Amino acid sequence: LGQEFAVANSIGVLSPCALGTFSDAITFAPCEPCPFGTFQNQSGSTACIPCSDTAYCPIGSVREIDGSGITVNVSTPKFTTADGDG
Repeated sequence: LGQEFAVANSIGVLSPCALGTFSDAITFAPCEPCPFGTFQNQSGSTACIPCSDTAYCPIGSVREIDGSGITVNVSTPKFTTADGDG
């Protein structure tokens, strides 16, 4: 991963993408946050790094977060009709 310059500032000078973001170096597309499940800990990157299986990486992560203490509660939504029956 090299120092790819993809963001133009107010006077048109290109700057490297910030930590937690990436850009296509070929087209100099605007920097985008790393997607969920990835991270980037270097500026000027053209790709994000996948998180390990035991880590949690929200959108725009700059590092892996230990996911061992994270639990996800998924419940089935209950729909109720206008008369209160569900």
